[in-house]
Amino acid sequence: MVQRELSRVIDAMAKQAFSSTLGAAFPQGVAMLAVGGFGRKELFPYSDIDILILLSDEKLSTSIKEPLSEFVRQLWDADLRLSHSVHTAEECLVVHDQNIELNISLLDRRFLLGDQDVFRTLDNRFAFFLTKYGPRLGRELCEMTRARYEKFQDTLFHLEPDVKETPGALRDLHFIHWLSILHPEQRSDAALGDATAFISALRCFLHYRAGRDRNVLDFESQDRASEEAYSTEKTPELWIRQYFHNARAIYREARRTDRKSTRLNSSH
Repeated sequence: MVQRELSRVIDAMAKQAFSSTLGAAFPQGVAMLAVGGFGRKELFPYSDIDILILLSDEKLSTSIKEPLSEFVRQLWDADLRLSHSVHTAEECLVVHDQNIELNISLLDRRFLLGDQDVFRTLDNRFAFFLTKYGPRLGRELCEMTRARYEKFQDTLFHLEPDVKETPGALRDLHFIHWLSILHPEQRSDAALGDATAFISALRCFLHYRAGRDRNVLDFESQDRASEEAYSTEKTPELWIRQYFHNARAIYREARRTDRKSTRLNSSH
């Protein structure tokens, strides 16, 4: 699969850059984590590379500046869209009202390189963090999802949908995934494998076609998508019908997940 192979390649590049910069300067006290889509190994051709530099002590934040700058430079020079942050475990174990995305990104944390003890400190305490703050994060996620739906008039039917943000698109799959971590007992058993594969392949196609992080399925792309080797429908009319069939399955499950999570969180 394209996404996992991209993640494997970027793993190697990030580790090489870390080893020659931050890892060399700080054998202890600093770890590199993949988070977000990178943590899930779901990178798309022009996705941001979400990396967390985890520190054992806030005092290190000043002394790592120079090797951190070199680490960032190496990845930018390799034409990677790096999105990095630097935090201690303590900072990660607090709900950030103005940056809830940090808490959500940590749901998909993955150790890459550096001091494993620093990572274990965060990892061992994260389960307790979720026990305490999971309901709050669930409510925030549901509110963010509803706000996104409103932005798209609460419908998946758009002439030129955004395959990342429109209802029934990839963001709904992320929402379902995140809620399954926050509420394992509510984990969905819906069969969304085909829909996920379809939407993921479509976003890859749009990225390669545009040569950048473009996710809008415009009319010309709809015509071209039906000609792709992975497409089972070879006319634009049948192909867009297949798109909406898959988007509808994802959207229905996301709405069902929202209702279940809302009921569960209201009892906490």
